[in-house]
Amino acid sequence: MWLLLAALFATIIGPPIYALAKQNAALKKSTDTFILIVTAGIIIFQVLPETFAELGIWSIVLAIVGTGLPGVIEFLFRKAAQKTHLLTLTLGVLGLMLHGVVDGCALTLADYNNTGGKLLPIAILLHRTPISLTLWWLVKPEFGTRVALMVIMTLLLGTILGYLYSEQLITSLQQPSFMAFEALVAGTLLHVLYHRPGHQHEHHQNSGSHKHEQTQLVIDKPMIIGSLLALFTIIILLNLHEIVG
Repeated sequence: MWLLLAALFATIIGPPIYALAKQNAALKKSTDTFILIVTAGIIIFQVLPETFAELGIWSIVLAIVGTGLPGVIEFLFRKAAQKTHLLTLTLGVLGLMLHGVVDGCALTLADYNNTGGKLLPIAILLHRTPISLTLWWLVKPEFGTRVALMVIMTLLLGTILGYLYSEQLITSLQQPSFMAFEALVAGTLLHVLYHRPGHQHEHHQNSGSHKHEQTQLVIDKPMIIGSLLALFTIIILLNLHEIVG
């Protein structure tokens, strides 16, 4: 049970950490960079290889569809650009929240069956705060604080349900259909990550236009610090995952 409580705490502290980081421009830039790189790293080096092991080349196809299709729709159908962007963001957020269910199931295995020894819970707890940060980072600017809080609460609830009903859920989570959904969501998240930081979205419903204006990338000390912290986190997660798996 203490593993579940630790996972919930690691999730809850995400929004306060980001709120504190926003008080300082340099710290906020480091945090934004950390969130971007660590999330993309988890998707590319952990999630996609897992789906590839189950689905083969189809996982790559689904990830490419998830990454490219929203952009194609936004380009071809200007009036649908805003709705497509929000739908893509919602799908990516849903995928991250379902990941909470997977974490809950894994915590049950670690808690009761000692699966993976002490390394599995460490790996799970280590990425809980980055996931919480990513959800807050993506949802709050688009939907506001209330919806962002609801998303975090749903992530917490999903983790609890995964922990309590792991025996009933674990089989479904290992099905090819869920792996296919995970690969598709991984692609949509990469699309969302590309357009969220360093881009200025302008949606004009009346004219039907949709613009992405990329700001000039300036590599400075805060960005370097955030990048190094993210790379360090990714390396630890991948090493723990390799040992456990």
